[in-house]
Amino acid sequence: MRQFLEDLAMNTSVYQSLAASLGTVIQHGTPGCNAITAEGRRLLRRAQEASIVRADASFDDIICVVSAIAIAVEKDSVPMPRIAHLVDLLLNGMRVR
Repeated sequence: MRQFLEDLAMNTSVYQSLAASLGTVIQHGTPGCNAITAEGRRLLRRAQEASIVRADASFDDIICVVSAIAIAVEKDSVPMPRIAHLVDLLLNGMRVR
């Protein structure tokens, strides 16, 4: 799940303005969009079944958060470390462990 989120945020941030419309773009029904959606839903379901991700989290929630992450790093020259950090905050919260 973590790698999927990081990869999706990274690939989305590469294309200016795609992040802002990711939710709309991913619903176009193209083979690539369908594959991203199917894989994201599969990973989410597995994480929920393993009690790693809350049951009330939806794939739309993931797209919303990934879009926000992609927008946040759009202008970074080396976005991957920031993406990894933001995904970690998403998955693990901001509390000190």
